[in-house]
Order: sequence, then structure tokens, then C-alpha cells
Amino acid sequence: TMRIAAHRNLVGWNMPARLSRTEREQLEELVETSIQRIIDMPRWRGRYVSLTPGHPKEIKINEYEQLVADGHMFKSQENDREMKAGRLAEDWPHGRGCYISADERTTIWVGTEDHVIIKSGSRSETDADALLDRLRVTIGLLSDGRGIAFRHDAEHCGYVTSSPKRAGTGLVASAILALRKLTIDGTAARIHQIIKSDGLHVKVMPADDRIHNAWDDLTDDVAGELTSTLGVKFAGDVEEVGDGDTVEIEVNRTYGVTEAEVACSLFLATLVLRSAERDERVAGAALGTGTIGR
Repeated sequence: TMRIAAHRNLVGWNMPARLSRTEREQLEELVETSIQRIIDMPRWRGRYVSLTPGHPKEIKINEYEQLVADGHMFKSQENDREMKAGRLAEDWPHGRGCYISADERTTIWVGTEDHVIIKSGSRSETDADALLDRLRVTIGLLSDGRGIAFRHDAEHCGYVTSSPKRAGTGLVASAILALRKLTIDGTAARIHQIIKSDGLHVKVMPADDRIHNAWDDLTDDVAGELTSTLGVKFAGDVEEVGDGDTVEIEVNRTYGVTEAEVACSLFLATLVLRSAERDERVAGAALGTGTIGR
């Protein structure tokens, strides 16, 4: 499973932490108008749903919870400590909404960490370049809308985002892999040893969370970092993950790199880990049949 997300903020509007309730709702209305153009295109279609009370497309709590469980929508920000500390959860749930394409490969979150977060991916995606191309097309369609232009400082920081770590490309590229053999000791120690790509960090998911909880909110909740001799940073330490589990890899560099480099870093990391997992399985099978050393 692979996904690439682009964080964007609109020109002419306060940053999310400074928006009033009225401004949040007006911003949602503006973005929704542009999204409607995408919905009207046969290739995309899909639907827009809103959490804003009284909005014509407001959804009920049970539908919202199902969209969260399916990985299409963000979790409630009311109890998110990081979002609240950054004043990004103000006026919840006013001005919050989400577009979901008909094939469920593209989503646009409205009113969360940044004005919009455009995501491309699905549980079956494996081609980072294809995801990046689809993401670029979606961003282009959205920005074609009247009054839609994204904050960008070409000389200093690139795309302006609420979190400094998103500045630059504004991209977050992540993949979720089932690596049973590499985590069979109940920790992520082997994962930390294997990853060689500069600027990546690894986050381990409990097995019972599975894939559908992986795309809720890509902000970090990091207890510490490991730095290898190559300067690679990893989230956490030697995490306890149970007897064989699922790992999420997220590209950590967005500043001073290109969008293509972000996608390439993700692809190489998944390639390295899948290869290591396959080698472990082959070695385990050979050991089980007694063929090693013959």
C-alpha cells in the first residue's frame, strides 16, 4: 500500500491556525466549488461530504466514522493534542470536508492541518511515479478553480505549510508493508538496520490496526529518533510490535529535494524492505527443509 499527499494553503487567506469560524466555512465553500468541477468530469466523478453543521452535504456521525475507518477521511481533531496546541482544531467541525473520487484513489481533505491536503493512493498501489502523476493532475485541476492559488515562496521555503517539516515540496509519501519475518522478534530493530535511504523514518503499526487506520493523520507522534551512520532518521526506538507486524515508511525530507526524489526515495525503501523480507522467507524455508549448507 502506497500513498502520496500534498499539503497546500491558499493565497489570500489566513493560515489555518488564524482562521475564524466564518472564514473556515467560506474557505470550504470556495474549495468545494472547485472540487465540483472535478466531480463533473467523467474520469473522476466521486462526491464531496462535509462535517460543517447545516451544510447541504453534511453527513451523519455513523457515515463519518465509516469513512474514517475506511481511510478516506481524517479523525476528529477535538482530542488531538498536536492539532489543538497549534490551534489547528479551532471551531471543529466547521469548515471541514472531504472529496472522494469514484475509484477511491484520490481524496482531498479540506480544513485540517492545512487548507487542503490532496492525496493519491489506495490499498493496492505500488507505483510511486504513477501516484505522483495522478497527484499532479489533481492539484492542477483544483488550482484551475476560480480564486484557487497556492502559497509558494520559490526563493526561500517552497510551499508554505502549517508545519515547517512539510515546507518545500509539501509532500508526504508513505507506504505500508507487511513484513512478518523482519519483525518476528516483536520489535522493529531489523527494520532500523535495513533502511539505507537518506531522509526516511520508520513507524511501526500494531497488527490489529491494519491498513485502514494508516491514513488518518500524517502528523508525527514521535517519542525519539535513531540516527544510523548514514544519517538516516527513524521514528521511535526499538518498538514492540508483536509477533510479526506491519510497518509504515514515511519520507521525512521535503525541503531541498524535488517531488520526483520524494517518490523515488519511497520506492527504493519499499524495494529494499521487500527484498529483505523475501530473503528472510527463503532462508527460513531452506532451514526448515534442511537444505542450508548442503
